[in-house]
Amino acid sequence: LLLVLVLAVLLLLASLPPALGDSGHSCSDAVVGLDEEGVLQLRDCAGRSSSLPALLQRLDTLEQAAQTQQQTIDLLTAQLCQQEGNSVPLAPYNVSTVGAAAWAAFTAGNASYLVLASDRSGFQPSDYSVPSVLFRWDAATESFTPHQLLTATHGAMAVATMSLPGFPDGDTASSSTSSAGLFVVFACRYNGTTYSTPSVVYRWDSAAARLQLHQALPTRGAVELAAFRLDGTAYLAVAQERSDELGFAEPSTLFRWAAQAQQFEAFQTLPSTGARGVAFVQADAGHALLVLANSRDAQANFTTTSAILRWDVDLNRFQPWQLLPTQGAYDAAAFDLGNRVVLGVACHFDGSSFRTPSLLLQWNSSSALFEPYQSLPTHGAHDMEFFRVAGQPSRPFLAVAQWYDGTSTAGTTDTTSALYRWDPALQRFELAQVLRSFGAVDFFPFEQDGRSLLALANHNSGTGTSTTVHAVVSQIRRWNGCVF
Repeated sequence: LLLVLVLAVLLLLASLPPALGDSGHSCSDAVVGLDEEGVLQLRDCAGRSSSLPALLQRLDTLEQAAQTQQQTIDLLTAQLCQQEGNSVPLAPYNVSTVGAAAWAAFTAGNASYLVLASDRSGFQPSDYSVPSVLFRWDAATESFTPHQLLTATHGAMAVATMSLPGFPDGDTASSSTSSAGLFVVFACRYNGTTYSTPSVVYRWDSAAARLQLHQALPTRGAVELAAFRLDGTAYLAVAQERSDELGFAEPSTLFRWAAQAQQFEAFQTLPSTGARGVAFVQADAGHALLVLANSRDAQANFTTTSAILRWDVDLNRFQPWQLLPTQGAYDAAAFDLGNRVVLGVACHFDGSSFRTPSLLLQWNSSSALFEPYQSLPTHGAHDMEFFRVAGQPSRPFLAVAQWYDGTSTAGTTDTTSALYRWDPALQRFELAQVLRSFGAVDFFPFEQDGRSLLALANHNSGTGTSTTVHAVVSQIRRWNGCVF
């Protein structure tokens, strides 16, 4: 550890201006050693020395100053937006969708792609054979156009991209630069007959420029995915809401990638009830956590608890760690604000009203638990996404897709979704923008040709909880430097 610190300091010194070393001279032959009291010293080419603790404190002060400067820049940018009238959004890219449930994005070669998970068309009766869709960016028309229909999905509720070893001809998923194989995974909930509907894994074929079916996963009522790595091994957690046999008592499943077989294999059963969301978070060095957002308990009550599991390195398993009181939790999102790790839980319904507050909790490293931090006034919250836009790192966004507004007997999916933004001065999220939406179930932030974009999946439109119109226009919102 000492050697790592010494090397880190030497690298930092090499990147600092001459004023931090010998004024007017290039100091490239710094020497590290111990003084008479055993304190680590760094001596520069002018013969001056500094203790490592003092140097680290100075570097920390410089870092804090840089953060303060960035916050000031971001604040001035926001004020300039208001003065110049840039609060008018750019026209969004409209995409015709049917039962849109979730978005994902990837690049392959020189092309950019969007993947849409499609759930169904219509209520009572519903058609769950609607294919998911792969869109490709067309620079000439500035639009995402259909590229491939993915007919192996039935009732797809979520989609995730992964880069996995063993396929050197693959391309990149999201911002990854790995040359490993690119896979696209769909969580499939229901096929119209049974909840024992396989989720599907596609692999990108770079020669054909298409997705090829790779594997079917044995899942029940799958609604959400979390892909992550632990100790170099790839895992896929699948939140399972219900099954034909166990109802909402159906647990969730953790799959592990078997590199030799080039397949996902069921690895662990995860305790959950009515799980609608799942998220992985490395809270600190000793706490790799998996969060399961439970919408209901085994008796279908919406007032229940969501579960946090901790990776046990000795047992090589996730073990129960913490229970969170939640109401109709539909999603979990974990993110790092720099000075705190935050867990967001989107709460959808409390049993009578969709106007159910969503929760933000912060990690307490002393107690090794998540503790309440902030409540957000949401209605029918279905998805929560944290992201930053280029050039304004100190003021990230938290997008909440809101499906429904009303009660169990009266309401509408023709409502709004919300963009919250971190306020460094107040140290909390504040409402920044309201977007018109129609049964919104998912936000997905991504970059396209250096521009920040935000995809919104509109699932269905109408009044009442059994609405019938699923052919709804979804949108890709464009960042104009001030608003989406």
